[in-house]
Amino acid sequence: MTRTVIGLVIVALTLSAGSCPPKELPFVEVPIPGPPTLVRSGDAIRWEGESDYYVTRHAPGPGIYDNPFSWDIVISRVPGGLEVTGDNQAWTRANVDSPSEPSAPTFAYDFGGPPGEDDTNDNTRSRIYFSPPRSPSQIDHGRRWAMTIVDRGDPPSANAPGRNVGFVFVAPGRCEIELFEANDSAPEPGATITLSLRAGPSCKRARLQGAAGVLLDETRPGVGGPIVGEVTRTVQNEPLSFLATAWDAYGRRVQGSAVVTPSPGP
Repeated sequence: MTRTVIGLVIVALTLSAGSCPPKELPFVEVPIPGPPTLVRSGDAIRWEGESDYYVTRHAPGPGIYDNPFSWDIVISRVPGGLEVTGDNQAWTRANVDSPSEPSAPTFAYDFGGPPGEDDTNDNTRSRIYFSPPRSPSQIDHGRRWAMTIVDRGDPPSANAPGRNVGFVFVAPGRCEIELFEANDSAPEPGATITLSLRAGPSCKRARLQGAAGVLLDETRPGVGGPIVGEVTRTVQNEPLSFLATAWDAYGRRVQGSAVVTPSPGP
């Protein structure tokens, strides 16, 4: 009697496992040394604490990469039957090695691991390529695609879960330090100076450092926003050095430095 019950349980478990649909697509993320704290999946960058990925323009390349606005991500398995929807529009599957269609949203996938790894024999990871339309106009800074990626599996499953993810385009060269200066470049010893920093509207994070450490550090949501800050320091007999750093949402940085030298006095 006991043996019969155990046998029935094993059969039931086997049938249940065989009918399970594919799980949600897992992205392979590689940490990028910071600050800021970022991870990368293929060409896409994600900031710690955010769900959207940021992508950018690149030099045109072969195949689907002839579109300078294309990007890719890495997943930790080989999909059985991939479906991609962006902004409620189905994207058409294409060949990785074929040039993209300028006016049509397309995607492709192939074997491959993250950049910098030998993935010649890696059959456990796949790279998904996305090629958004860029005709008749170019893609604007801050453009966001609300994507749903579904792996139907093989054989296809109607109940496969979709992974909802946002990709945001970050135009290169937009983040600038617009102002970084002290109100007095040659103060007397003992005087208090005010150091002003303004990072432009396309900067996501700005940080001001001095000899004592970090004096200001602010981050904006999305592709960024104006970051304005002031700090005060008391000048002694030695020069004060400051470093300002600003990052765009893709993790590219610009820097500026300032030195305040006290006047020699009478």
